[in-house]
Amino acid sequence: MAGPNQHFVPQYYLKTFSEEDRVFVFDKKENKYLSERRIPVDKIGFSKNFYDIEPEDLSRFLIDDTDDKSYVDSLIEKYNERISSPLIKSFIDLGEKVYKYKEMEIVSYIRTDDIIDFLVVQLFRTPFFRKQFEFTARDIRKKHSDKIELNEKYSVERLTQAIHGVYIISAICNTEIWKNSEKNHLIKPSFQFIDYEVIDKFEQLRKMSKTLWVSSLDSCFITSDNPIVIKQNDKGRIEMLFFPLTKRCTVTFWNEKAADKSVIIVNERRKHVLQEKNRIMKDWAYRFVYSYDKE
Repeated sequence: MAGPNQHFVPQYYLKTFSEEDRVFVFDKKENKYLSERRIPVDKIGFSKNFYDIEPEDLSRFLIDDTDDKSYVDSLIEKYNERISSPLIKSFIDLGEKVYKYKEMEIVSYIRTDDIIDFLVVQLFRTPFFRKQFEFTARDIRKKHSDKIELNEKYSVERLTQAIHGVYIISAICNTEIWKNSEKNHLIKPSFQFIDYEVIDKFEQLRKMSKTLWVSSLDSCFITSDNPIVIKQNDKGRIEMLFFPLTKRCTVTFWNEKAADKSVIIVNERRKHVLQEKNRIMKDWAYRFVYSYDKE
C-alpha cells in the first residue's frame, strides 16, 4: 500500500480472482468492459492518496495528536492487510481442490473471527462508504462542532474525509489483533458513538450464522470496488452479508441457523446460487466489477 496509489480493494484480494494477476474489469457506468484483455490488479481498485488526511483534521478526533498524513493507510497495512493476506490466500487451494478434483469433503470450517475482523475494516474502506459519511459529517458539524473546533470555512468534504478515516481507525481498534496487542484505544471518548456503531457490526456478525460456499463449476464468483454486500433493515440490523473470498469461495452471514458453520458445494443443481450472488454483486458495485472471466 506504500505510495500515492492507495488501494481501497487490496491487491492480494483481487489476485484471488485473477489469471496471472490480471482480471477483467466491467464498467457499470459505461456498460462495457474496459478492455478485451485482463487488466493488472495493481492498476485497479485504488485512488491517489485516498486515505491521506491532514494531521490537524484527524487529531481533532484522536486522543493523541498525529503528524502523519498517511496515518490511516499505515494502520490498515500493519493491523489489517498483513494479517488478512494469508487468510484470504488460504481459500485458493481449498477452492481449486473442490473444482479440480471434485473432492466434496472439507475437514473443518474456517475461523470466522479473523474473517469478521477483515470484513468490518474492509466494509468502511471503500469510496461507496465514504460517500455515505457525508451525512455523518453534516450531523457532526451540527451537533459536535464545538468539540472539534470547526470554523465556517471548514468544508463538509474535508470533514467527511476525516470521519471516513476515524471509522476505519475505530474498526481497526476493535479487531482481535489490536486488542491482543494491548494497545490503547485511539478515539476520544467524546466520539464514542462512532465506536458504538462499529462495535455493533462486529457483534451482529459474530451472532449470525456463517456459511461457506465453494464452487465446483467452471463459473466463478465475481467481486467489485465495493466487495461486501450488506443488507440491513431500517433499524440497522444486518439481515444478510456476503463476501466473495476468491473466485471459487464466498462466505455468507445470515439468519439461517440450520446452515451455521456449514460448507456447501455449488454444483450444477445449485448453480442458481452463484448466479444470484453475482447478480447482486454487480448491482452493489460502486462502478467497477472484477472477474476471472467474462461469463
